[in-house]
Amino acid sequence: MSVLLQMMLISCKEKQNPAEDYLAIWKCQQENNYDEAATRKSIIGTWGWKYSAGSHVSSTPSKNTESSKNLRIKFNEDGSGTIMAKDTNGTFTWTIELKDNNLYGFQTMPFISQVSGRLLFCDNLMMCNGSYVDGPDNIFKKE
Repeated sequence: MSVLLQMMLISCKEKQNPAEDYLAIWKCQQENNYDEAATRKSIIGTWGWKYSAGSHVSSTPSKNTESSKNLRIKFNEDGSGTIMAKDTNGTFTWTIELKDNNLYGFQTMPFISQVSGRLLFCDNLMMCNGSYVDGPDNIFKKE
């Protein structure tokens, strides 16, 4: 491979925060032992959707720049929330419930597909982990 081609490939590679790596998020979640109270506390606030990974697990999720691109979700302490998308806003209610492996997941009314699955946290990132049931993993960043 020519040196010029190698340089082009290296410069085109996107630099991702290591905390956004799928395995790093899992490790971080396990190290912090989130119980119900810690999970609820971590949820409160506004989250911006960053990307979605397909249902096939990889060590680095691929970014999906179109689906949910401008999605922001605000979770209030009282179990209410606001979903803000490019052209629409709406309200919802939320609770969490134990899913499996001592991990919690959302119950929202109405259903919000981007937050389905188990919840994993690492620093200011939240993964809604659906790949364990062949769904997508959606990554959000706290604003």
